[in-house]
Amino acid sequence: MFGLSLLLNANPIKVSPNITERFTSDDDMIELEIEEGDTKTWALFSSSTDESRTCIYYDPDGELNGPDTWYLNAEGYGDWDTLGPLDTSEPGIYWITCTDGADEYVLAGAGPLHAVKAQLYVTAVIIFFVAPPLLLAAIVVAGVTTVRRRSAARHP
Repeated sequence: MFGLSLLLNANPIKVSPNITERFTSDDDMIELEIEEGDTKTWALFSSSTDESRTCIYYDPDGELNGPDTWYLNAEGYGDWDTLGPLDTSEPGIYWITCTDGADEYVLAGAGPLHAVKAQLYVTAVIIFFVAPPLLLAAIVVAGVTTVRRRSAARHP
């Protein structure tokens, strides 16, 4: 279990994003409308790992933002790499554009990013909270078994 958790933590299972819209850096801004009460989260993905990719978006208030590019495990979502989730917490129209670096960009639900984050959280819990007590229990059982066998061998 411990080994499997380490493996999954180092190589989380990633699925391809459910693409809503494809665009290139040559396209004008794309529009994303968020309605009142809409709780779906969104992310941007690109077809390239080139570091020069730049995406920005304007929120309904007209403020300039960028995707949360801190995101770990950015590569390998099918044919796509993530640029990060978007903060679409306010209802209204968001305008998104990307420049340079990739052949194609996509706007998609952030579900694959949340799935990877959940995998990393669960494996960390297993590694730090489940595996150590199990290892300790196995050591105690082995110690007790050894003592009992030695005692039984001395006193037939």
